[in-house]
Formats: sequence, C-alpha cells, structure tokens
Amino acid sequence: MKKNGGIPNINLQDCLLFKGLKSTGSISGAAQILKITQPAATQRLNRLEKDLGVSLWVRRGRGQGQLTEEGERFYQYCLRILEFTHEMMSDISSSDQYFRISVVASTIPGEHLLPPFLARYQKANSDHRIQLRVTDSRQAIRLMAAGRADCGITGDPGIDQMKRAGKPGVKLEFIPIAGDRIILAGSRGWVKSHPGHLKWDDLVDETLILREPGSGTRIAVDSAMTAAGLVFPEQSESLILGSTQAVVETIRRDLGIGFISERARGDLQEIPLDGLTPVDRRFYLITIRSKPLRKTVSRFIRELTGYFTDSEH
Repeated sequence: MKKNGGIPNINLQDCLLFKGLKSTGSISGAAQILKITQPAATQRLNRLEKDLGVSLWVRRGRGQGQLTEEGERFYQYCLRILEFTHEMMSDISSSDQYFRISVVASTIPGEHLLPPFLARYQKANSDHRIQLRVTDSRQAIRLMAAGRADCGITGDPGIDQMKRAGKPGVKLEFIPIAGDRIILAGSRGWVKSHPGHLKWDDLVDETLILREPGSGTRIAVDSAMTAAGLVFPEQSESLILGSTQAVVETIRRDLGIGFISERARGDLQEIPLDGLTPVDRRFYLITIRSKPLRKTVSRFIRELTGYFTDSEH
C-alpha cells in the first residue's frame, strides 16, 4: 500500500491486464489482449506491485509466469470489479442492453399463476426475454440467495426459512402478492362413493398422495397439521411425488387422495376433512434487497405486483 495511506491508482485496464495474465500465462499474451506493447504491460504490472507493496507475478523464464497468492486474490477482485462495471453500465445506459429476466418459481406459481401474466407481459415487451425455472419452494429460495435469478415467487416458506435465507451480504425480501387454498382432493368417483365429511382417523384406510418435503404445498400442510396437533396415521399408506401434476394425475386415476392447491384441482373434487382443510396460504415475491435492480427487472416486478394486486380484488 502507498506509504501515505492513499488508495492505489487501480483502473479497469489493470483488471483487464490481470485477466489476460491469468488466461495466457504471459505478459506478452496479456499485452496482446489489451493491444499495448509488452514494455507498457510490464510497466503497468510493476506500478501495481509498487503501489500495493506485494509481489503479484512470478516470472518463470521464456516470457512465461504465474500469479502469486496475492496475485490470485487481486485477480478475483478484478473479476468482481469488471462484473460490477458491466452490470452498472447496463443499468445506467439508456439502451439497457440486458433484456433477459431470470425468474424462479415454485410449482403452483410457475405452472398456474405466472403463465397468463408472462404471456401478457411478453406481448407488450417483445424485446424482453423471460427465463422461468420451476422448482420447489426451498430450492427457489436457495437459487435467489445464490444470486441465480432476478426475482422469485414461492409458496409460504415459513418464518424460520425466511430468516435462514440468504448468505453473508445477501438480504432477501419476501413480499406477499397472492393467496391460495390447499384442499384434500379426490376423483369424482371417490367423492361420490364417500359422501359427507372425512374424519382425520379415516385417513388410515386411504392411500395419501403427497408432495415431497420442501415443496410449498407440503410445508403448508405440515405447518397446519403441527398447529392442529395432528400427525398422519401410522398405518396409512402414502405416495410421495415430485410435482403437482403427478399428484393430480395419480388422484384422477383413483389411486388415492391427496393435498393439492385449489388452483391446480381441475376436475378433482374437494373432500371436507374435519380439523384441517382448507389450508390458507400466501405466495411471495422474492427479491434481493441488497442488490440494485436493473431497469428491466424493476419494470417487470412493478408490473407483476400490479397484475396480482388487480387479480386479488
């Protein structure tokens, strides 16, 4: 570091130099990438080492070399600076070249809530490219915490999951945007042959079709059961399936009864279950509070929340 304690004069060309050193393994190779002479690249490297007070590059002969441990650390910071600069320019630039919007959603929002909105949004913004990934609620939160998506929509992950979400430096924000009801459902034939309400203990004689732990539907059902002091009968048979569509199709084929979102019921019939159903829950919009949003993403989120606000009233 400079003796006067000042900040070293590091610029983007320095970062590009180290990107070139890393990729080519030589000063001459890095100089070619920057389109400068080798002496100019060497002079730039020497200045950085002097300003930082550490050795960044070890020369191995025949024009080759490698980054020192400090050089590797400096290189990682350079990558972050270049990435942030790229993001900053795309956000501030009036042309806003980044028209791709990455969205992650749990099953019900991804398959039932978002498609009508995305169709309308895409029609009005034909130059935008929406990438939608559908997974379970917990994985959606993990992807958001890792910065793998611009925004997400999931079922209620639970307060504890919200508190644990994110990683150092990343703060997620959960905004309720839509409601849902989870019902116990059966085929038309099953409901016709089982009139009236079903008692909890009656489940012992039924095959239960359930989503996997980690899905928003399963989390909501488990939470409601805990609040009601209920557990599944030990003797009951169950099938654990990895998607809502699989649960619906299995119920439709009279292979059991199961808990599903009312939005996905189709021609299935609701089974009144004493002491539990229906289970009310919310869907949440997830954003990264600690990260500035690009203009296109801000617009997308604004129209998304407005769409669901109108739909709920």
